[in-house]
Amino acid sequence: MLLILAAAGCQNDTKIASNQPEAGSATASSEPDASKAPVEADAPSNQPTAPAQPDKPITTPPPKTNEVVIPNKDLPPGLRRDLDAASRSLKQAMAAKLVIPATNTADWRPYTRMPVGEAAPKIAQQIEKALGNLHDTFGKISIAYQSPDGTGSFDQELKVRDRTEFKVPFIVVGAAPLTCNVFTNGKLKLVQYGPEWRDKGSLSSPVKAYTPLAAPQTTWQRDFTQMIYEPMTRSPLSWPSVVDGWIRGDQGYVLSVDDRDIPLVKTDPKTGQSKTYHYADFRFHAERGEAAAAKYGKSEIEVVVDAYLWLPKTIRSIYTDKSGKKTWKITWTCTYNFHRKFKDTDFLAPYTSKLKKA
Repeated sequence: MLLILAAAGCQNDTKIASNQPEAGSATASSEPDASKAPVEADAPSNQPTAPAQPDKPITTPPPKTNEVVIPNKDLPPGLRRDLDAASRSLKQAMAAKLVIPATNTADWRPYTRMPVGEAAPKIAQQIEKALGNLHDTFGKISIAYQSPDGTGSFDQELKVRDRTEFKVPFIVVGAAPLTCNVFTNGKLKLVQYGPEWRDKGSLSSPVKAYTPLAAPQTTWQRDFTQMIYEPMTRSPLSWPSVVDGWIRGDQGYVLSVDDRDIPLVKTDPKTGQSKTYHYADFRFHAERGEAAAAKYGKSEIEVVVDAYLWLPKTIRSIYTDKSGKKTWKITWTCTYNFHRKFKDTDFLAPYTSKLKKA
């Protein structure tokens, strides 16, 4: 499948073939060339964002069959470091922002180059593929949480050496939220729920969803942190399954697909001249209408996906019970770093030194 990158504030159009670098192929500390993309900024920089001036008229070719069109971004060497700094400065504010921006605002615009029923499944498939290909990847996860019982925040670490050795964190939402992990050491899999260890099994054994209901789809808005990295953990509900449910209107959701163009100014330290560069995100926005909210409870979900590496960056969920009296808000963000080297002890469950030998 080809991805056409439609120019947005740039000089030309570029076609990227399906053999583009897999997720995790960029190094956070290296200087990527213009074909590699940032993964770590969730919101526009607070630097000045004067629009770029193209040298010639911008032309956007019509999409071909089975193509997803995203804004074209020309990324200079060294830009990743700037994005790292911007991401760190915005991280705390983004984690605390438990408000989902509306569609068709300054933050997001409706994606119109392909119908939702076509674009959403393609994006979901790309997410599934990118997550399944993660390797030598470290992720810094931040979670902000507000519930009828109080508020809190969590900092967690994602460590992925490959599909057989990883530590994937999640939380279990409740009156006393639990910080949890899925560990694999190349031979077996263990799941930690707070201080409790259980669900020991083989690498191919699925991780059970820690939910009060039998069908995870009905509680995804609350339990999504358990299912984000499903291609590795084999948790219930793949990304395509979740998105297909939203498209069908399961549980009364109405789905839209948005995109955003994020300008970032880079100043040449030698000349003092500034130039504006751009990158892009996709967003799933699922919300229940009034009738569905009366039947199931209000619910609004936002999933922000990097438009280059197809990795989930921010997920927000706001939902209220059917009585309308209790509301939960969860914001999850992840900043990724690639080409990280890990020790065997990084995948050693802390409760026993014998796990690696088991």
